[in-house]
Amino acid sequence: MQQYLPEILLSPPRPDELEISLFGPGRGECVVAHLGNNKWLIVDSCLAKGNSEPVALQYFNRLNIDPYDAVKRIIISHWHDDHIKGISTIVKHCPAAYVYFPQALQQEEFFTLLTSFHSIDSRAGSVPVNLADFVRAEDLTSGLSEIARIVSHAYQQESVHRYKRKIKYADDSTIIYEDRGNSPRVGVRSLSPSGKMVNNALLYFAGLIPPSTQRGVIPYPEKNDASIAIWIEFNNIFVLLGGDLEDSTDHDLGWLAVLHGPNPPQGGKASIFKVPHHGSANGHNDQVWRHQLLPQVHAILTPFYGSSNPPPTHSDLKRMIALTEHVSFTAPPRIPKKKYDDHVVRKMLSGTVTERRTLVGQMGHIQIRTRDGERFTVGYDGPAALVTSDFLKEYEWLSR
Repeated sequence: MQQYLPEILLSPPRPDELEISLFGPGRGECVVAHLGNNKWLIVDSCLAKGNSEPVALQYFNRLNIDPYDAVKRIIISHWHDDHIKGISTIVKHCPAAYVYFPQALQQEEFFTLLTSFHSIDSRAGSVPVNLADFVRAEDLTSGLSEIARIVSHAYQQESVHRYKRKIKYADDSTIIYEDRGNSPRVGVRSLSPSGKMVNNALLYFAGLIPPSTQRGVIPYPEKNDASIAIWIEFNNIFVLLGGDLEDSTDHDLGWLAVLHGPNPPQGGKASIFKVPHHGSANGHNDQVWRHQLLPQVHAILTPFYGSSNPPPTHSDLKRMIALTEHVSFTAPPRIPKKKYDDHVVRKMLSGTVTERRTLVGQMGHIQIRTRDGERFTVGYDGPAALVTSDFLKEYEWLSR
């Protein structure tokens, strides 16, 4: 049974209640999950337009929850800027949390990349690194700056000999969080990156390492092969968070590596699915939908606004609607700009589409809560909404 609400609930979830909240499309996206008994997980981070405070921290403030002790795990799915904007601020305010990077970021090549910009080798082993010395924003892309600040906060929160215990690494079989002795029984583990993903990322990072005297902007990898996908077990309820993991014809990469690897999702099928890579076709895998998700799974996604034909496209949404009736986005996809030049379209925008246009760029929030996996309460905030057939018809017309 589904109960759809025009607004989110601002009372904290019950101790035995699962919550999955998805935020976007600020700069990136963010997932906040309640794992029971006021224990929380944060995946990635984003900022609302015109606000420097990460949306996850804003949400905890609205719930009147102190994240200082409540947040137990923070996961950075991958190092693209559109998923980690403000993540270092979250780490700073959640000192009880362990921070997980993809395994690809563990290797010597990546840390050489950081140290080549900051020259901290001589200090890191003996004294805490001062944030002002550690980060020079003008020398870094914002993504690397966030990572550097996380390491600095780890130094500030722990002794120099213990800071590494806060920073951990996930591959295709990492147990990120587990509480089997209490109710609810909870397990969180990563499904990726696979061994081949890690090796490919290492080769890419190795090619990016500049000479020790060189400073500048580092290009991001074009693929999301190293992204962390996450499987959550909450009693008999299952959740799949797809990150930005892409599909591949190689059984050792992407979703095929998850399905055919040594540790595929087990125990049941997911009733909540954070659709990977903003719903784009290159993140879709038919086997995932058939074998890992319930037939009427709650599929949630954030749009992407950073290209001329950003996902999800009309065909992306149509594909998902054919698989489940319960598709929600945090905000409507961006309609191609050229369409607004047509006088017929301008006239049409004077109706309901006007509202959709004005909401582009605003932060949306999908909140899903359930205690038994049978009854779901789905709330929306900002431009977030259930994808309807009427919306698809309008979107198709505007996207021609």
